[in-house]
Amino acid sequence: MRRLTDAELTAARTALLGPDGDDLRSAMVDLTLGRPIGSGTGLQLARQLGWAEGDRLTEVGQLVADPLRELAFYEEREGTMASQDVVPRLAAKCYAGQRVIELGSGGGCNLLGLGVVEGWFVGIDPMPVSLQIMPILAEIAGRPRPLAAEARAEELPFADGSFDVALCYSAHQYFDVNRAVAEMDRVLGPDGEVIIVGMSLWPFIPETIVRFARTRSLGTLKYDTVTILNTAWYQLRGRRLVQRAGANTTGFPIYPSGRFMRRLLRRHGFAVDEVTTSRLPSDETALIARRTGR
Repeated sequence: MRRLTDAELTAARTALLGPDGDDLRSAMVDLTLGRPIGSGTGLQLARQLGWAEGDRLTEVGQLVADPLRELAFYEEREGTMASQDVVPRLAAKCYAGQRVIELGSGGGCNLLGLGVVEGWFVGIDPMPVSLQIMPILAEIAGRPRPLAAEARAEELPFADGSFDVALCYSAHQYFDVNRAVAEMDRVLGPDGEVIIVGMSLWPFIPETIVRFARTRSLGTLKYDTVTILNTAWYQLRGRRLVQRAGANTTGFPIYPSGRFMRRLLRRHGFAVDEVTTSRLPSDETALIARRTGR
């Protein structure tokens, strides 16, 4: 995986914390979301850093833009946890005094949100650039640097029973979820809880139809079709048909169905709490499961 050199990281820190840092962050988020770029110096600075060419992100720019987008959403929420208004269990106060691991923690903004209460909060992510940018984001937010390690969800570098809660927010689609849930099972204690927030197959399929009708993009249609086929094959055979990783991801996403995820969690001794499990306005599901006391 690509990582920033010492010189690139120093330049990134100087630019993001400098007088034009707000313009730079706004420009990077706008480029990521396909929005018009403002008239500030942000785009020019992004080009100087090698994060943009013309009006498009470069490969390294895509890697940097992901955590910057996280920070923008974190700031919009005024530092609260995402979707806690819909799913109260996601609010930081619910994790006070607990040992929490976030799988796919990215730039660490969920960890920043949890950091307002006492507890032990640790993130893991396989993308080096997100981890390199994380301390800069914490400094911008005025929060302590979160604890995080470079690792994959399928091979957690922690001892058995190290955590009370395993949190995964919009990241499980990139995992080998069979192995990742087995690892969650291993590192959680006897009263362990799993919280997985993300898209599932059946909301995703109609979204692809709407997306193609709106964009008429064959590239988007191809990508979405591969995602659906990968998901179906994974649910049948336990592996993706197409394995290739992209510049800013560990591989093509899959969106396992709710039924598949419930069955997988049951196999590892977790029962889904159907009272607190919720569908979000984004069509994602917050799946909450706890030990069954096997």
